[in-house]
Amino acid sequence: MARARLPLSVRCEYSSGRTFAEEMAWQWIQWARAPGHDSYWRFHRDQFLRLLPAPGRLTLDIGYGEGRLARDLRQLGHRIVGIDSSPSLL
Repeated sequence: MARARLPLSVRCEYSSGRTFAEEMAWQWIQWARAPGHDSYWRFHRDQFLRLLPAPGRLTLDIGYGEGRLARDLRQLGHRIVGIDSSPSLL
């Protein structure tokens, strides 16, 4: 199967994923915090939590984003370390 690629103009403008992530950070924050659209809360949360070890140990969130998952896990007693390619999201 062929891999989808961005148009050349976009690939040139965003020569690194880090630059693209910074440009899109504010849009991601608005999207992630808008109520009612995110299936994590309605469908996936309980199944996801079953995959995690019990709270108390250090939990690494890769692709931290704006922190919605980390906030939820923190309320459940997890200690969170977040990693994201966009410093604006941390």
